[in-house]
Amino acid sequence: MKKIIVLLVLVGILALSVNAFAEEARTITRKSVVVTDDTVVSTQGVTVYSITGYANASNSVFGLYNCSTLVTALNATVKAEAAEATQYDSWVPITYEKGLEFPDGLTVVTMATNSAFVVIEYE
Repeated sequence: MKKIIVLLVLVGILALSVNAFAEEARTITRKSVVVTDDTVVSTQGVTVYSITGYANASNSVFGLYNCSTLVTALNATVKAEAAEATQYDSWVPITYEKGLEFPDGLTVVTMATNSAFVVIEYE
C-alpha cells in the first residue's frame, strides 16, 4: 500500500512540473507601436501579426518595408500597404495568423506627416 501511495505522489509531482514548463513555453511577448510619421520600428528582424490604422487626412497611405533605414526604404519593395480616401475613417484590421516576416527590419512610410495613424502588433 505504501508503494502505491509513494508512486502516486511521484506521478503527481511529475505531472505538476510538466504542466509548469508547458505554460512557460506558451508565453509570447508581443509589442504594439503607433506610427504617425515615417519611422524605423525595428532595425532587427520582426514578425508582424496585426496592422490597423486611422486616416487623419483624406487620401492617407502607408506602407511597411523590409528594411532597417528610411533611406533603404526608397529602393525596397513594400510588403504591406493600405490606403483610405476618406478622412477620419479607419482601416479594417489586417491580421496575420502565422505572422508576416520582416527579416531585415521594419520601416513604416506614410504619405505625409500625421496623415495616418498606424498601429502595428509585432514580435
